[in-house]
Amino acid sequence: MIVDRDKLILKWIEDYKAITLKQATALYFNNCYKGASRRMNQLEEMGLIKLYISKTKKKKCILMKKKYQIIGYIFMTI
Repeated sequence: MIVDRDKLILKWIEDYKAITLKQATALYFNNCYKGASRRMNQLEEMGLIKLYISKTKKKKCILMKKKYQIIGYIFMTI
């Protein structure tokens, strides 16, 4: 189930094209990194985002999909 916080995160990615997990943690998860990471995994399971590791940035990234089109990223350090 999508909650309001998820909508805010997805809207952020849509507007700004990128967000780090650290930013998402501070803005939407009261500095709970583990909770933010867990929720990103759940959003991937729902098919809203896709996790991958960026070889150039050496970061774990989350792509947001909208009608099968990638419109932004969330970067997570690994």
